[in-house]
Formats: sequence, C-alpha cells, structure tokens
Amino acid sequence: RQMCKETALNFQITPAATPKPQTAKTFRDAYNVYTVNTTGTSVALKGPRSRNTVTAKIPATVKANGKTYKVTAIAANAFKNCKNLKQVTISGNITSIGAGAFQGCISLRTVKIGSRVSAIGTKAFCDCKALTSVTIQTGRLTSKSSGKYIFTRAGQNNYKKLTVKVPASRLSSYKKLFQSQGLSTQAGLSNSQDRTLHFHAPYAILSFAAKARKNQGRTGLTRRSPPINVPSVRDLPLENKTKGENRIW
Repeated sequence: RQMCKETALNFQITPAATPKPQTAKTFRDAYNVYTVNTTGTSVALKGPRSRNTVTAKIPATVKANGKTYKVTAIAANAFKNCKNLKQVTISGNITSIGAGAFQGCISLRTVKIGSRVSAIGTKAFCDCKALTSVTIQTGRLTSKSSGKYIFTRAGQNNYKKLTVKVPASRLSSYKKLFQSQGLSTQAGLSNSQDRTLHFHAPYAILSFAAKARKNQGRTGLTRRSPPINVPSVRDLPLENKTKGENRIW
C-alpha cells in the first residue's frame, strides 16, 4: 500500500507596491530639448528642436511638469553643424559648454557667453567661419578648464573682422589662452569698459596725408598754395582712451 503525503501550501497575499511617480529625464520646450541631471534640480540643454534654427537663446531657467529647473550646461555637440544658426546668447546660469557644442555652425556670427561659464569643451566653436563677434562675460576660464581647438578656424572668412570682448581684468591672460586654443592672431581682443587704440604710426601718417590730399580742393587750396604739413611720429597720439570697448590691434 502506497502512502501519500500531503504537502500544505501556504499562500500569502501582499498588496502591490504603489509605483513612484516618474520624473521625465528628457523634455522639450518651444525651442530646445533638455535632459534633467541626476539630482533633479537642473538641466542640460541637449539640442534644439529644429536643426534649422537661426537664433539660439539659452534660457536661465525652464519649466516642466510644474517644476522650474536651472539650465546649467550645454551638452556636447548640442548645436553641431546647425548651418543656419547665426546668433547665440548663453544665459548667466550656464557653467559649462560641451565639446563641439557649436562646431561647424558656418553661418554663426554673434556669440554672447554669460558670467558663470567656467568650462568650455574641445572644438566648441571650431569651424564657425563666419564669426565676427564673441562677447565673454566670465572671468573663470583657465587652460585646465578649457579644451583644445576651441576657436580653430573661427572667423576664417575674415579674421580681421572678428572681435572678442572679454573682462578688462582678463584681457592679457585671455589673449594668450584663446590664441593657444586656435584664435587667430589677426582677431581683435577687447573689453567693454575702456577703449585704447594703438596706432601704427606709419599707417596713421599715410592715412592723414591721403585725407588731406582728398580734401585739398574742397578747402580752396590750389597747387600754388603752401603744402599741407603732415605731423611727425612724435606728434601722433599713441593712445586714445574713450568710453566704450577696448581693442588691441
């Protein structure tokens, strides 16, 4: 006779765990796509909604899901090869600009960088060949916090038209820093407080003489009139300080 053993099965019913509300890691506004950081307090701009954007204004804050986030970073390659982009304004909350963020934006002409940026990645503005104006408000950039080739071929269409405005206290150090990162030596470096014009004396003399000859007939002078005196080098001012930007050629 076979013995059958009965095994008691105990079932325990536990209530299902209530799922935690999920915070979207990526969201969009009318212009850009953002990624929430790990702490959930700020976001990085991942890129524009349209690669055909013409103007990029990076906001200081952005709202999503009833919450306001600070925009503190521009991701690597965010606007790379946006060939129609012409103007970029970066807000004061941005602390870092990723590698290649604006690389290859061949129509980009004007860039304004806020006062809190402390790091710019490699090739961030490389090959922005139409660039004519860069305004940098931050004084926190160093060789350690900045990548290589940031300004390589920036303004290549006409290097002499490119002007980079920086804080007055960093004029000398930034000139060395940016040129080591590819900024053309033909570009002008300036600050937004005082203006100091450094003239090349021979050019100034020739320019003065040319204007004098051009206006000679208008002043009633004739060929028999005494020659117009051209000032010597020692008579020409080497500096002319006025309010406005300070450009060094």
